[in-house]
Amino acid sequence: MKKGLHRPTSATLALAELWRLGLLRTDPHYVDELLRRDCAADLLALRVFPKSVCKELSESAAMRAAAIQYLDCDPRDPSVVAVCPGDGASPRTAALIAFTTQWTAIAVDPELKRWHAKWPDGPHIAGRPVARLGTVAAKVEDVPAGIVIPPSRRVVMLACHSHASLDASLAAIAWSADEIGVAAMGCCFEQKLTGRTHDLEYIDDGVFSPQRVMRVWRPKAQGGS
Repeated sequence: MKKGLHRPTSATLALAELWRLGLLRTDPHYVDELLRRDCAADLLALRVFPKSVCKELSESAAMRAAAIQYLDCDPRDPSVVAVCPGDGASPRTAALIAFTTQWTAIAVDPELKRWHAKWPDGPHIAGRPVARLGTVAAKVEDVPAGIVIPPSRRVVMLACHSHASLDASLAAIAWSADEIGVAAMGCCFEQKLTGRTHDLEYIDDGVFSPQRVMRVWRPKAQGGS
């Protein structure tokens, strides 16, 4: 098992059983909120949520909410850079963030090679490039020079059901690890950071999936572990 990947928590297993029995309630507020936004049609036109719009959209929206509510990121702050490891074959979380905040969002996943083939010059809507959305088609631990962040920025790492190790993902960002806020919602594995205890754990009832346990590690400047 890779460093930083662990067995599912008992909470995740219990939620999966409740989901199987049809007893797990989901609040649709993330989907409702997006559909009321002016950018909703453009975001959906990119087809970044190809399998299940409600499920994938709610998962990505939960990551955005964690960054705003618990990592104190202002959606209007253009200095924020959100790195999204294991974002899938399309930049689900990164695209939602690029459309609904002023942050720069970077998706990292080897499956993005097909996305790059479709959009060799970056995604466009009505002939206009999608602003502040970057993609890296590689395993996060294999990015040659690391993920380079411009100076005077604030960095968060948002891992939505990522299969990459949190340790490896954090190490790939060319930034002081203690200054990076992290939010992770695991699926197949419980995700941990070696030497750091998560500062917060909660169940997000807005996610259309039983894999809805969120963990947050605040940066040192915010009193993180």
